[in-house]
Amino acid sequence: MRSSTSSWYAQRIVFGNTNSYYFLRALAPALVIVPLLALFRGYLQGLEKYEAIAFSEIAEQFVRVTVMLALCIFLLPQGAMFAGGLSMHGTSLGGITAFLILLVLYTRNTASSTYKETMPVPSKGEMSWFVRSSIAICLTRLLIPLSDITDALIIPARLQQAGYSSNKATAMFGVLTGMALLIAYMPTLATAALSHTMTMKLVSAWKEQQYVLFQNLSLKTVRFAWSWGIASTLFLSVYAEELAFFLFHSTEAGRLIKSLSLIPFIVGVREITTSILWAKEQKK
Repeated sequence: MRSSTSSWYAQRIVFGNTNSYYFLRALAPALVIVPLLALFRGYLQGLEKYEAIAFSEIAEQFVRVTVMLALCIFLLPQGAMFAGGLSMHGTSLGGITAFLILLVLYTRNTASSTYKETMPVPSKGEMSWFVRSSIAICLTRLLIPLSDITDALIIPARLQQAGYSSNKATAMFGVLTGMALLIAYMPTLATAALSHTMTMKLVSAWKEQQYVLFQNLSLKTVRFAWSWGIASTLFLSVYAEELAFFLFHSTEAGRLIKSLSLIPFIVGVREITTSILWAKEQKK
């Protein structure tokens, strides 16, 4: 339902460029598989099955990039925008591949396990709390996509009003989102991985009332986030143009990268502190 609705509206939503239709329609199937994949990975994270999660993510990106490049090469004679848009099918195929891998690994692990436990049926109060928490988390998770959509709607339109052509405005927006932001967010992979692995350990320590262990783990993760964030910010601000040239053979994004150099510090500290508060059940 969500996929078909998105595909139907793709013909009517324009982000400052009529060629957006191809990209939106190709990405529509991902709306079905990505939420399921996120739920499955969250469940396995609770079981601390990090190897399965990591393997599925590597496989997902490998399939996504391979399919995207292959479709671009084969469809390029029909037009750059057409080829680029349909190459987005790689996102859906990568998600499907990752989901199937996790399903196989989980099934094998369950079949080989000798420990069986009957799960208690949640009470009405627990289900109500679960629904409220899910809605709250969903709303907070929507902030970033809504912000991205707002940027995609406003920035190219404002650039066109300033006198730039549609193609030029799209290219300038692409420098920001596809080059500058990509490099600025790279260092946050380390803090995201740390948050991913430490969250369950923090939850376990708090539940078992091992407050000294909880405090030690929290201090270590916060110190790492601060140190890594400061080092990454300084590195991006000093070597912005060199990084842009090394990765994209262009210094066009250098000034933007320098302006966004605080992102690793802010995002890293926010992610770690959010995990700590989540472990203490201070979700508000």
